[in-house]
Amino acid sequence: MGQVMGFNCPVGGYKSCLRMVQAMVRSEDTQLARMARFLKTNGLAEKLLNKDWTGFARIYNGPSYWQNRYDIKLAEQFQRSPAAPYPI
Repeated sequence: MGQVMGFNCPVGGYKSCLRMVQAMVRSEDTQLARMARFLKTNGLAEKLLNKDWTGFARIYNGPSYWQNRYDIKLAEQFQRSPAAPYPI
């Protein structure tokens, strides 16, 4: 559903990466809730709401995000989605 690196387990409220993985395997609801928590805790939810693709990619993918054009890909995918009522 979302991709969160194991070293982020404390952000999700887990004491270990193993416990985080075990919880994620149990339920999609848990996956969604923890991904939402991760996004909110790291300031990523605000970036998405503001359609700040560069800011989101920089935080989520790291400082080399531009090498894989993650910000551009996010913007393009948003533009293709039914959620995009107007051009960026």
